[in-house]
Amino acid sequence: MATSQAQKDYADKVKRQQAQLDAYDQQSKHAEEQLQAQAAMQKRADSLLVLQEQLLKRQRDDFARFEKILDTWEHQQTQYQKYLDSLEKK
Repeated sequence: MATSQAQKDYADKVKRQQAQLDAYDQQSKHAEEQLQAQAAMQKRADSLLVLQEQLLKRQRDDFARFEKILDTWEHQQTQYQKYLDSLEKK
């Protein structure tokens, strides 16, 4: 009977340990899933950052082009005004 009780205690101990291992496996699996989700989010964030940087560069380039056009237009307006002023003097 003592052997039977010892076997029962041993079996209970093994069941508790197996339950702990199962819980650890679940936690480990959940942590791995979270890491994968974070990695996917980081990859998405990186690609969005690259896209945002590209759009910002394009905006800066467009702004520089607009500034150049505006400078040219202002210069032409000045030249035209000089021409008009010279006509009035004649």
